[in-house]
Order: sequence, then C-alpha cells, then structure tokens
Amino acid sequence: MHELSVLTTWEEPAGLDLHSQFKAAYKLENENLLELPDYLAHNKSFSDRVPILNYIADNHSDAIVRTKACIILSRSSSNLDNRYIDVPCVDALNILRYLISARWFVIRKDITLRWCVSILNCFAEIGETKEMVVANSMALMNNLLIYGPTLPNKTEYAYIVDNTFITSMLRINLSLTPELRIVVLEYLNLLKRESFVPQITDIAAVWELTISSNLTTRQQVRAAITKHLPYTELIIDNIPVWERVSNV
Repeated sequence: MHELSVLTTWEEPAGLDLHSQFKAAYKLENENLLELPDYLAHNKSFSDRVPILNYIADNHSDAIVRTKACIILSRSSSNLDNRYIDVPCVDALNILRYLISARWFVIRKDITLRWCVSILNCFAEIGETKEMVVANSMALMNNLLIYGPTLPNKTEYAYIVDNTFITSMLRINLSLTPELRIVVLEYLNLLKRESFVPQITDIAAVWELTISSNLTTRQQVRAAITKHLPYTELIIDNIPVWERVSNV
C-alpha cells in the first residue's frame, strides 16, 4: 500500500501507527507526499517532527492528513505517554477546530469509532474547560462500552491498562481542582469497598493510585501497579500483572 493512501484514509494497517505513517511517507526518496517546502523536506531522519507536522497541519491539501497531524501534535504535547515529547500545540487544536467546522464532510468519510475518539481526545487533553468535560465524558463512555467488564464476550480479561481506562484517567486528572481531588479520592475509596464487580474495584484502585501518587504518564502507572497492586485483574502489554511480578 502506498504510504500516502494510508494517510489520506482512516484505514489502520497492522504495525503502522500514526507517527509511523508520517515517518514512512516522509522518508520516501524523490517524492514529496507531505507537500513540504525544501527547508523541511531535506532531513530524511524525521527526527524533528514538530515543525514538519505543524506545516502539514496548516498547509496540506488533504483534510484527513491535516487532521492526523493535528491529532499527533495535540495528543503528544500533554506527554501522557513520554515516548515523544513535543511542545504544547494550541495552534494545532485551533486548526483542528477549523477543520471540523469547515471540512467535516470530507473528514467523516469512512471514519471509524476509534478515530472519532482520537479526535475527541485532543480536546480532552489540551482543550478549553467545556471541551475537556465533553470529550473526556465521551471517551470514557467509549471505553466502558468497548473495553468494559460487563460485556458478555469478555470471558478472560475485561480491562486492559494501555490506551483505555488509564489514559482516560490521566486526562481527567488534568482537570482536577484541589476540592474535586478530595471528593474524587473519597468516591474511589468507597467504590473499591462497595463494588460487587471485581474489575470495577480494580479500576477504582488504579485511579485512586494515579491521583494519590500524582502520576502523570502511563509508564509511571505501569510501574506503580506492578509495585502496589500486583494481584489486580489487569493486563500490562498483554501479560497479566501477577505473572509479570512472579517472573521478576
């Protein structure tokens, strides 16, 4: 599949995440799939991606490519997963607002539930207060529906740490005020004791841990779960936590 045909659709080839899609298109010799000026197109390492993605978000002819660039810039600037540390990109979020209002009829073509949530998560991380409330609520509802422990086909592990509840927890935590922090911690403590669904108890325990320990990245949460909650029904990188601990 040609690299640009991936970027201009909402298809998700196995093993080719969004960063890798842009990197693959950037590194193609003798082509300028990303429509970059010479001063940005000469470095084939893609090592300094922020000015490249900023230019694409603002100038590319394809609305989906622009939207994907905005997703990377908006989502990585809050550093919930510190693989890529980028500067805050409010401009990217403003561009995304424009694209949604003016070009949604193009962007929505064959869009999937997952990509809708990816767009919502941009606002969940660096949006204005009202945007964060709505986006976090929708994203968390999606997690409950898609990954939740109450689905009848979830027979073994119902709750996966990466990219689901943990990420939503960290985003919501960004909006905690001192007063809300007190009430939320009390609620989670009560939920741990009173829930009759083990997976919900686990979710409450992890969420309480992220707040009480001031955790801000998924890497920190993984380490804290392994250390403090080794027997919860959680999975890290497809390995049950209790197996990971027993193999240390």
